[in-house]
Amino acid sequence: METLPLMSDIVHLDTNVVIKIASKEHHLLPPPVIKRINNFSLMISPVVILELQYLFEIKKIEGSALKTVETLCSLIGLDICQDPFESVIRESLRLSWTRDPFDRLIVAQASMLNVPLLTSDREILRHYSHAVWD
Repeated sequence: METLPLMSDIVHLDTNVVIKIASKEHHLLPPPVIKRINNFSLMISPVVILELQYLFEIKKIEGSALKTVETLCSLIGLDICQDPFESVIRESLRLSWTRDPFDRLIVAQASMLNVPLLTSDREILRHYSHAVWD
């Protein structure tokens, strides 16, 4: 994957970061992640919403996906990326390092905008050069 200069005002959040913020466990996030949350415009892929709903349905998290995201949109100014789905799919086809469709689409969306992705996922951190955790 070619490394381009980062856009400076947006960061994407992976599902695991959204869960930490929504469950009021944001104090458990590393300082570099908290700094970016506080200083950048926050965005998620729509796929994060679907993954949150799956986790809610199997009782891994509390609160439905839509309620969680709507709350975060109003509380922290979270925005949902509006890139065309076909473009995201095409970008995801280049990410053969994972078989997880959520990870593939979330990284593809951040990659299309060339923005950091805040995540604790080790595979993403290893393969997406703009992934940030610590």
